[in-house]
Amino acid sequence: MLGNAIKQTTATTGTGNLTLSAVTGFAKFSDAFVVNQPFAYTLLDSSGLFLEAGVGYLTNSTTLVRTRVTATLASGTYTDESASAVSLAGTTTVICAPHAAAFPGTIPAIDLVSGSVNKFLGPAQRNANTASVGAASLRCSYSPFKLDVGVAIGSLITNVTTAGAGGTVARLGVYICKADGYIGDRLLTTGDIPTDSTGVKSGSVTPTFLPPGWYYAASVYSGNPTVSAWASALTGLSAATPLGWANSTTPIEFRHETLASAVLPSVASSSTTAVNVGIAHFPLVLMGVA
Repeated sequence: MLGNAIKQTTATTGTGNLTLSAVTGFAKFSDAFVVNQPFAYTLLDSSGLFLEAGVGYLTNSTTLVRTRVTATLASGTYTDESASAVSLAGTTTVICAPHAAAFPGTIPAIDLVSGSVNKFLGPAQRNANTASVGAASLRCSYSPFKLDVGVAIGSLITNVTTAGAGGTVARLGVYICKADGYIGDRLLTTGDIPTDSTGVKSGSVTPTFLPPGWYYAASVYSGNPTVSAWASALTGLSAATPLGWANSTTPIEFRHETLASAVLPSVASSSTTAVNVGIAHFPLVLMGVA
């Protein structure tokens, strides 16, 4: 949710979306974040005084949506509970800076009731690599995970415990988590990874730095190998992997969709099917640090 040396300006007035302009000598939000990826923003008036802090995202390289306003200082009154967007006038400076809501603990604007968005258990991490599952051919599985620190990813890994038929392959990937907690654009994908023999299978990706925040690990198999899986029947925490969860009374949803081929889509379908932890195991995807 945070990026370095980001500063832009906006001439947008009112309480709506902001049209951003570049500032010489500073990075742009689009340099650090892709479309729909949540990040922290702070608004300063023309004198450099604080106006508003919040969490937002880009709809394109120059449009910032103020998804969730977390604090405001308007007419001398500070508000950090049920804050609403400040009505802007003149030129406003927009920066990416730490504030109380900028550290990834929960996803902004999540609806814990509606079936249209995912439900998360904040800081928990699950035991991993303690179960296995027979992969369903051409089923793309999405598993939510949280990074507490930024990390450069160079590979994605699956562990085949029972080989698939000759010539079968897998593809693994990482997707952004949108501001509503749903799956968005694909960030990383491997090429074909053979799954017709057992063992740890690694596929390289373009080395990419992922800032702290929420993401989805994805996998699709062209055949039916058995692979290591999320141990959805187990409880307890594990710090051994960032891709982990613990059972809780709070529902956690993993999602899947059926594809036409073993190629991960560039954008996840909006009609993916939710599966609660405890009902089904999901293929485990691990990350290799670049």
